[in-house]
Amino acid sequence: MRVCDRHRRAAQVWDLNRGYNVGSFLTASSCNALMVTLDGGLIVSGHFDGGLRLWDARSGKRAHEVAGLHDPKAGGVCAVAAGALGGGLLLLLSAMG
Repeated sequence: MRVCDRHRRAAQVWDLNRGYNVGSFLTASSCNALMVTLDGGLIVSGHFDGGLRLWDARSGKRAHEVAGLHDPKAGGVCAVAAGALGGGLLLLLSAMG
């Protein structure tokens, strides 16, 4: 699976094994960073408005949002990474500036 932002506040999900787009979802703010969790169940997006959003990869619906993590004047959330922590998910964020 591959996720890409088209710089029009929409992200597309691609099945690389089959070579086609399997879905897309709209975002409220321009997306600076995208990643897919190892199990393929969640898409994590960091945004110019300083928000972090988690999406259900199968339905394309937003599962959770955390607003105001970084100041948009500093570029918002510019990088996301995730890893397993016990039975949960550990998210690492980065901002410019």
